[in-house]
Formats: sequence, structure tokens, C-alpha cells
Amino acid sequence: MSAVNIIFGTYPTQTPGALGSGIAPFISSSKGEALLSLTSDVSGAIDVWLLRWDGSDAWWPVSALRQPDIVLAGGQPAAFPLESSRRPQPPLNGQNRFVFQTEGPAYYCLYAPTAKSTDVSDAAINELFPLSAPYSVGAAVRGVLPRYVNPVAANSAGIHAAVAANAASAFPGPFGAIETWGRTLRYVFAALWDGGDIIVTGLDQFGRPQSETITSAAGSTVDGLKVFREVTAISHTVVGATANTVSVGIGPALGVPFSFQQGQEFVDGVAELATALDTINYSFKPATACNGAHDYDFLGW
Repeated sequence: MSAVNIIFGTYPTQTPGALGSGIAPFISSSKGEALLSLTSDVSGAIDVWLLRWDGSDAWWPVSALRQPDIVLAGGQPAAFPLESSRRPQPPLNGQNRFVFQTEGPAYYCLYAPTAKSTDVSDAAINELFPLSAPYSVGAAVRGVLPRYVNPVAANSAGIHAAVAANAASAFPGPFGAIETWGRTLRYVFAALWDGGDIIVTGLDQFGRPQSETITSAAGSTVDGLKVFREVTAISHTVVGATANTVSVGIGPALGVPFSFQQGQEFVDGVAELATALDTINYSFKPATACNGAHDYDFLGW
């Protein structure tokens, strides 16, 4: 990540060379990314502008990045550059993100006309696309967040070992650990399972309450859609007559800690096409399956 210092207060007039790469990095690829981490005392919105050097004598705004009051159907807030107020979607733990298309190789900086330096704990401007061309399978990754380091392989019982249908409805703890970015879950039903549906509760990748109900599917393996960062309870809805079992494991998809409508996945620094992008639950399933030895990056926009 290319950490930068934000310019506060006075609109910049210095050349990129005078400001230095720690304030005004050079972006030569076709897309870039600006990131902010707000401090815990920020309440409401702050203004941050992304500026581009015109190549001769002035800085020009790429976008005046103030958070609009727009909410989509169903209560989902609209995507907008540098979501600079703390809202349920996407929280990013205070980190805000804006992906921008470049007009060509140029210097960029971040300018905050009214904010204070104490409002922002860190900032970055990153290149996203390779120098030579837009994305293609096999292209190298550069500067993309988040990075998923060695996610474990999908499994059948990593969250809870097999429980019999005729056992008490509530699964006894403890529940297995999940990587901090969150994963989908996998449910493995024995052939004659008669214990009803499975209900899982916990927290999603944003730290919000999460619940998933999986319809009983005797003799099947079912991959859930919801992302869990933590599981706090599991139950089955019927106390059955048999000792046939169900177990709950880690699923194949990785949680993404921000909202997106499109995305590109990388495995070990090389682009590939994810087999599934979930723009409702914010997850992706890598084309190269997780096995505990691969690192992944995900760019969403």
C-alpha cells in the first residue's frame, strides 16, 4: 500500500516534485484506488478531494468526495467515492475506499479543505491495474486490498462436528474459528437426516448480527450464501427419531469487507476469474480453491 499524507486546509499550489511522493504519488496504470482510515472520534461526514496534476501548473479535482444522502431500495446506501461518513454499509472499520479511472499517467494527491489532521489515521493512493493494459487473466496484482493470506480449504466440520438428529436442538459449543474476513459455511447432511432445518447465528464480516437458515437436505452437501466472521449458535428445528447427523464446516467463498457490484480476483498475485461474485452478501469464490497455501487479493468496484 502506498501510504500518503493528506493536504489539509489550503488548496495545493506546489508542483508534485515539491510535494514529494509521500503526498503526491505518480499513478501510471489505468485505474487507481484511494483509501482513508477515519479516527474513532469522527462523527458524520468529512470532505476529501482527490486531485490530479494537469501536467504543467495546477491541480484539478477528480471528484469532490462528499458523502451524499442517498439510500437505495431496501435501506442499502448508494455507493459513492470515499464513503467518508460512518454508516452501516460499507463500514470497513473506518476505512473508506474510492476506485478511479485515470485519464493517463499522472500525479495524484488527497486534499481535505475543512477536516483536521486528527480526523484521519492513515491514507493511501494505490495503482490497481498493470502498467501495460487493463485486466486480463494472468495479469499481476499491484496495490490491491484486502489481501487474504492462506485461507483454509473448505471443509465439512470445521465449525462443528457431526450432531445427531435425535440430539437436543441446540448444538453444544464450542464453535470453530473463522478467518477475520469471514467465510460462507458448508452443511453436510447424512442420507437419512430427519432433524429439520439448520439455523446459524453469529456476526458477518462487518461485525453485524448475521443469521442463516438452511433447508433440510438429507444426503446432500449445501454451501450457504451468508458470510460469517463468527458463529455464536447453531440449532436444528426438529428433534428427529434417528441418529443420522449433520455437520457444519467452512465454505468455499471469502467475505469482502466492502460493498461492490463488479470485481476481479487474484491468486498469488496473478489475475483469474472468480467462479462466483455475490453482490448481496459481498463475497467471492476463488477459481483456484483455497487450500491453506494460496494468497488472494480482491478488487471490487
